[in-house]
Amino acid sequence: MMCIYKIYFKSNLFDFYIGSTIDYKKRISRHKYQLNTNKHNNTYLQNLYNKRGKSEFISEIIEEVKTSTMLIEREQYYIDELKPTINILKKAYSTLNYRHTNDAKEKIKKANKGRKMTEEQIRKGVLARVGQKTCKGCKRTDAQKQHLSKIKKKKVLYMNKVYESLEDLSIDTNIKYQTLYAMITNRNTNKLNIIFYGA
Repeated sequence: MMCIYKIYFKSNLFDFYIGSTIDYKKRISRHKYQLNTNKHNNTYLQNLYNKRGKSEFISEIIEEVKTSTMLIEREQYYIDELKPTINILKKAYSTLNYRHTNDAKEKIKKANKGRKMTEEQIRKGVLARVGQKTCKGCKRTDAQKQHLSKIKKKKVLYMNKVYESLEDLSIDTNIKYQTLYAMITNRNTNKLNIIFYGA
């Protein structure tokens, strides 16, 4: 759904953010993920989220827009009229179809090198992904299949609790099995400090 939206916090109606998007559900999900992992590029919004907490976060649609060409125009209208306090930029703009140059990608890579999140930030990030779609239809390599087969036979230690399998951990934490598997098999292996042992 293309729309103009507003973000604010229950106990602080004065401070709010105005944004536009071609996919409301996906955009808000992205905001939440970045805020939960303490990586949002809007530091004022991030600070408010850290102070107020997840339970006070509210997002709502102000206006549905029929065409993408109208998004920026309508976003600018609401920025001018409502004067949001959290928007860093007072001029609406779009990154639709924008792609970083190779130089820009290299600079971003260098800036993020060595940056580490706390275990709590990682956990919040994983929980923010609960219910999101996984890569259906993606083919695993033979090595991945073999690794997955071994993991299924092992017991799991997580947060000082022993689980008979990764599947049991998935059920107990309400985190999708595929999400857990992806988190422990990426190149930053086992960010959640999940320990496998046994057969």
